[in-house]
Amino acid sequence: MQIKLLIFTALLFTIGMFSSPVFGDAVSGNLKYTTFQGGQNVWSIDYSYDGVSTITFSNDVNLCSTNGADGILGNPQNPDLLLIGGQGPRINTCSISTGAVVTYASPVNVYHMEVPDATTVYGNSIPGALAYHTINPDGTLTAGTAVTLSAASGCTGDTVITQLITTPSGIFYANDGIFGTLTFTGATTAETCRLYGAGGQTSATPLPGAHGGVYDPFTNTIITMGNTCVTQLSSAGVLIGSNCFAGGTFDQGTVDGKGHAFIAQNPNIFFLDYRASGLVDTPTFSASTLVRTALDDVAPLVGMGSTHEEFIGGEIIPINSAALLLAGVQSSLMWMAPIVAGIAGVSMLVFRLKR
Repeated sequence: MQIKLLIFTALLFTIGMFSSPVFGDAVSGNLKYTTFQGGQNVWSIDYSYDGVSTITFSNDVNLCSTNGADGILGNPQNPDLLLIGGQGPRINTCSISTGAVVTYASPVNVYHMEVPDATTVYGNSIPGALAYHTINPDGTLTAGTAVTLSAASGCTGDTVITQLITTPSGIFYANDGIFGTLTFTGATTAETCRLYGAGGQTSATPLPGAHGGVYDPFTNTIITMGNTCVTQLSSAGVLIGSNCFAGGTFDQGTVDGKGHAFIAQNPNIFFLDYRASGLVDTPTFSASTLVRTALDDVAPLVGMGSTHEEFIGGEIIPINSAALLLAGVQSSLMWMAPIVAGIAGVSMLVFRLKR
């Protein structure tokens, strides 16, 4: 009886320790962000979350001083060159390693941006017209080209937007309470169809928090943020839930692909842990932390425009779907190892006791 109790206890300890939320939910990393005032306006900061109730930020370092700064993205062709919306008819690149800045003219005033693939960056005002730049193999940009927006057949359309949201099932857009789909019909033309908001195909009610938005691979949903609300929709654009928080206004945000969101909330960064439920309206923990006056936007941590980097095979690559897959396999193997070792240890104990 004592032997069976000992074995059972050892198994519970092995499984329980590695399924604890402290181990499974703790995350740390680096976040890039911008401030909307002149001077030093592109920054890098480290974060650490204990998986329970504490999020801390440290090592806040200036990277560049650009001619205007709003939206910020990683560069899929050159991880050293951040893409910065210039608050005017331009997109800037910022070298992380040297601080060098290069400006590229755009036909629209660029605030928010989106990288739908490895060779394209879209920029728009808030709200405003849409334009795109081709990203060259060295990370530099071509001159911008305007995109003409019109209504899709049978739809209420929009000719200005605040945010493009690229997902595996298509492209969506947000425009301060308006949310819909965007379909390219040519290199310089696209059709919009409003889903939420006056005349929307799904609902005439404005969508809470539809200012910025991202696709979340952890839940296969779309998460939007704006005003004081964070809203979640299915990958088909169907409303799942919304959560509004007291405090400042949300701008753009990002997710880490692990059930956490970071949202710009000048002068704070708002953090949301929804890993356990997968739903933003039933989070485990949230906190708003003072970071810097005039904080504007935060850069993506997953997806094509991610600023997060992984070392794989001696090379540094931005996280995309392939990198996430490799990381997932590596993570699974890492967590299986202690469990296997624990079971092996129990087996050895049984063997010795039998001997």
